[in-house]
Amino acid sequence: SEADEIGNDYLSKLTNTAKLLCGYFGQDQDIRKLTPLDAEKYRDHRLYEKKRSRDTVASEIKYLRGFFKRAVKGKLLMENPFADCKLPLNNVGEDPRRLVIEPAKLGRVEQGIENINWRALFAVCRWTGCRVSEAMKLKWSQVDFERGRITMPSPKTAKRGVPERKMPLYEQLLPTLLAVQEHHKNPS
Repeated sequence: SEADEIGNDYLSKLTNTAKLLCGYFGQDQDIRKLTPLDAEKYRDHRLYEKKRSRDTVASEIKYLRGFFKRAVKGKLLMENPFADCKLPLNNVGEDPRRLVIEPAKLGRVEQGIENINWRALFAVCRWTGCRVSEAMKLKWSQVDFERGRITMPSPKTAKRGVPERKMPLYEQLLPTLLAVQEHHKNPS
């Protein structure tokens, strides 16, 4: 069932996170002796030494925080070492995989794409922030010009019961979509 899949997914992520924690501290580490400073050292190890993305480490910390919270609630531990473990502010310059492109340059790229369908794909991704896989599955019936909304398909979250999400039809995207729609009505 769907609930079982979600439960198995959670268990799998928690198991993987526990393996990472044990790999860092060692199998013989008494978790009752972990401190908030240890939690921060683990976080920094994952971020800076292992060079994992901020989102990945945030997810790991979330699972560890929940695990230790349950241990405290069950009176197995006195304190949750990950309770106040925060991630540092996301400085784009620190993560070489992230690139900030000036809006004017993005506009020139968009205008430089000659094929109208490719231009539309680029524009949809740019103005909605969706994944390419989501934009590729988008149908005209999911674009509501009158209400100014897009019902974006979401293949990644569909397996968890969230097959789509609603988002505004941004005014910057509107001219491109209208041009594509007109092009397909009257191909030359």
